[in-house]
Amino acid sequence: MTNGVDVGAVGGISAALARVSQIQTALSAVNPTAPTPATSFARALADAMQPTVTTRNAAAAAAAGQSPALAAWPAFGPSSNASAASAAPIAGLGSASFAANTAAITAAAPANPNAGWVLPVHGRITSPFGMRTHPVTGVYKLHTGTDFAATAGTRVGAAAAGVVVSARWENGNGNTVVVDHGNGITTKYAHASKLLVTPGERVDAGQAVIAAGSTGFATGPHLHLEVRDHGQPVDPLPWLRQHGVEVV
Repeated sequence: MTNGVDVGAVGGISAALARVSQIQTALSAVNPTAPTPATSFARALADAMQPTVTTRNAAAAAAAGQSPALAAWPAFGPSSNASAASAAPIAGLGSASFAANTAAITAAAPANPNAGWVLPVHGRITSPFGMRTHPVTGVYKLHTGTDFAATAGTRVGAAAAGVVVSARWENGNGNTVVVDHGNGITTKYAHASKLLVTPGERVDAGQAVIAAGSTGFATGPHLHLEVRDHGQPVDPLPWLRQHGVEVV
């Protein structure tokens, strides 16, 4: 409390007004002609705080004819009808025009270039997802991924942004990386000649995670790509197509 003014209250209002100013500036940038509730909201916020300040220092407020907290913002000042000024602008925050302007700001923001899914490597499909006789073991079983031909050493990117949960040797798959994309979705990149990431590392879509190779049970260099939904293997090709990836 300084000279009868609640410094904490003043500081709180200052921070709120600064934020309101930022919102108003952003809205104006999107649609300069559209009315915004920012200034009215600032007035309402100040008026809403007035009873608290005047209660703590009624004499000073009465002498000044306004809340001491408002003295720092002469452009606003107390409204002639605090209750009416407080109710209408706050209701305006939920209006369709305010929601539309807010949506416009979001739409105008630069798109994340790493959002969505991409093809990890460009190469012909040498073995699709589904039942097959394994070319090395001779066992008839489910091929849990799709194989893409790739020259040894070719950089293979993550199919989507995520976190590396495993980068190690796996029996049969050789050098393998697994990336967690959230919501129970993981991808696996197997038979690598080299691992290019480590567990716990965040990767972007298309960021190299392995160099293609033929480690493990393989007849030649390629990428074995898996997509799993809560641990269950799904066909990578329909999955990629459903997520906007063009697969030949």
